[in-house]
Amino acid sequence: MADAYPYQPIIKLPKSKTSSTSTRSNRQDSISLVYEPKDAIVSDTLYFDGLHGTINESDVRSLLQDCQPTEVNIHSDRGSGYLRFSDSKMADRVYSLYNGFMFPNNNNSKLQFRISHDGSFEHEAKGPILHVKNLPLRIDNNALYDLFRPFGPLSLCKPIVEGKAFRGTAFIQYFFQNDSDEAQDHMNDKMLEGNAMGWGLLLFSSSSLS
Repeated sequence: MADAYPYQPIIKLPKSKTSSTSTRSNRQDSISLVYEPKDAIVSDTLYFDGLHGTINESDVRSLLQDCQPTEVNIHSDRGSGYLRFSDSKMADRVYSLYNGFMFPNNNNSKLQFRISHDGSFEHEAKGPILHVKNLPLRIDNNALYDLFRPFGPLSLCKPIVEGKAFRGTAFIQYFFQNDSDEAQDHMNDKMLEGNAMGWGLLLFSSSSLS
């Protein structure tokens, strides 16, 4: 996966403090598909590197305010640490949406997640990067995740922002090729709020996103 993304995600997290399942059920734009915990490749804990400068626990909690991490631990001398959540589903959501998130005006400080403490159980994304077009303009991070996550674990789930506006396109990448194929089979040309979603395989490697 790329070390950095040129596009910042749209941060419009829901204000509700209910569980992620009930939050998804109240969001009209999402599709009510539920994935089982066995589909997740993460545990309830995410490890990270890449935090530098003045980024502290408060900044991380503010970014993930509605994902409700139960514990945030940052080793200030190394810029590494871990996040713990109430369950693996919430950790899975955070991994997909915020891996590689760059904090503005902080010397390119970013969240670079690892699944295991020592990096020995990391998964390489095998699916191609999909360029999804014609998404509803009012879709946010969480609704995008809810739309595509039921088909399998996501390595990349990023709305594309041009300037300060979301133009209805996003990058999606699955960890497993079969999940990517299934998502395309089910979602290509699907009507969502009157928009037919078009798919296109990006003709460059993930490293070209850096």
